[in-house]
Amino acid sequence: MSKHSLFYYQACRHHLSDLDIRKAKDEWRRSYYICLYALLKNQVPDDPCFLEAMSWYAVLLGIPQDEQDSIQANIQSSNAIDKKQLKNIGRSYIQFANLLPQIRTYKYLFFANVLMLLPDPKPFLQSAAGLQTVKELRLQKKTVENITEFVTAIREGRFDAQKEWLSKKSYRSLRAFLQQQQDIRAADQRRFRRIALVAPMSAGKSSFINALVGEELLPVRNEACTAKITEISHNPSLDRFIGIVEGTGNPLAACLTRSRVDEWNRCAEGKVVRIEGNLGLGTDDTSVTLIDTPGPNSSTYEEHEKITFDFLEQGHFDAVLYLINATQVATNDDKQLLQGVLRKLGTGKKIIFIVNKADQIDIDSNESLGGLLDTVFRYLQNVGVEKPTVIPSSAYAAHLLQSVMNKKPMTRKEKSDVDWIYATFADHRYDLNTYTLHADDLLTEAVSEAAGKSSIAPELKNSSPDDISIAFHRTGIPLVRRLFQSL
Repeated sequence: MSKHSLFYYQACRHHLSDLDIRKAKDEWRRSYYICLYALLKNQVPDDPCFLEAMSWYAVLLGIPQDEQDSIQANIQSSNAIDKKQLKNIGRSYIQFANLLPQIRTYKYLFFANVLMLLPDPKPFLQSAAGLQTVKELRLQKKTVENITEFVTAIREGRFDAQKEWLSKKSYRSLRAFLQQQQDIRAADQRRFRRIALVAPMSAGKSSFINALVGEELLPVRNEACTAKITEISHNPSLDRFIGIVEGTGNPLAACLTRSRVDEWNRCAEGKVVRIEGNLGLGTDDTSVTLIDTPGPNSSTYEEHEKITFDFLEQGHFDAVLYLINATQVATNDDKQLLQGVLRKLGTGKKIIFIVNKADQIDIDSNESLGGLLDTVFRYLQNVGVEKPTVIPSSAYAAHLLQSVMNKKPMTRKEKSDVDWIYATFADHRYDLNTYTLHADDLLTEAVSEAAGKSSIAPELKNSSPDDISIAFHRTGIPLVRRLFQSL
């Protein structure tokens, strides 16, 4: 992973929703983006990470994709800085707030933004382009020195020294940069609980992680989807997911999509994918990193076993969630994998068992959830786990019920499935929290809290928002999320 990749990854961690320029007219935002792109393009070698960062700025500034493409094409062909656009940024604008005129300028913000997006600002400040920028923006020498020191200080974490300086009216537009750097530094200094997820194929591990984070982040298919160690970290300062992968030609995603994660997993290059976003997991001083591992028992992808077992042997995690398919308990593949995992873990690492797809047990036939959990419990004892903690769940049900609660679009099949799923969890007998098996006092509070939220009403009949929320709490996923505070 190149230094440029890491640098632009850090740059893309900012959401910068409070930048003054985002509230400006279309003309000013367009000028801002054109000049930012033109200046930086001439300072940074062709780098896909730089282009990704610029694409994210285009989104922030409300530049449509077709207009963004046109701007970049024009700059590529001319290879020159537009003085007119720079002068446009350098002007002061009169805006009205509560019928009182306010004079605003974006030139200080723009200049700081340029320096923030350069791995090393010094060559730029001494170049013809840098001198021209200072001239066209009409920046005083002292102002250039102040903004340069400001950028250097916040990169080094010297925040307090800048607060008094930013109190000056002219530089208020720079406060967003300072606040963002403080938020990111605070997130980085939290204590992380690293939770590894291991499962045989078909256990629904990717769906389970998507349900935990509340987003369709990982690809889901009836085949091996995870080919690399994928670390997903909670960062409350982000308003989206971003990602970076080691050793590929296009390693950075400033606004991560499931298709990009799929692309990275299909690529032969790279070993580790790192993702950040607001997972809503952890406490005020603790964050969670979920570590997705490749399904090791796939005969088609034999290298997956080595990747997963090597990771477990290194021991860089605090606990393991091991997923079992409720419809395929105690298969030879699962037993072989679980025995290998237990050998690698040794003693001292907590392991919790998740029985996914538990809603596929038909209570109205001869099956029972209690019987399923008894079978799982005996199976785990037979492979050497004396007092296992076992939590039944339904990741797919949780995903669809969250989609209803958050008014997210669904496919035709999902719309059909969600009616059946709601009808299932409207039945109090499918309150999966009540079937949890544990011998750990630390989990008692989490189980009691989850059961309290899912047992408010025995039967759900109205499909109201409150009833759908209760059904969601019965899926076991909220209990697992709460569990992270006890690990």
